[in-house]
Amino acid sequence: AAVGAAAARGARAVLNVGVLGASGRLGRLIAARVLDDPGMTLSLALGRANGPDIGILAGRGPTGTTVTALNDADLSALDVLIDVS
Repeated sequence: AAVGAAAARGARAVLNVGVLGASGRLGRLIAARVLDDPGMTLSLALGRANGPDIGILAGRGPTGTTVTALNDADLSALDVLIDVS
């Protein structure tokens, strides 16, 4: 079942996913899987400091979503936050 903001939009809505620890090995792997899944959007990539585009780090090409420091992040639009930090 859909949760959070996705539930408000309907059960078949795309999930907005954030990854905490996105610059690390596991974070990049999870980010790649989210980018490959049409049912999810990688809305936020969080790391220790601001950095490059997460799509490039994950080997998927530019996405327009850069790695952002947690203290600079807005979590309000996320349905799911995956913490691998």
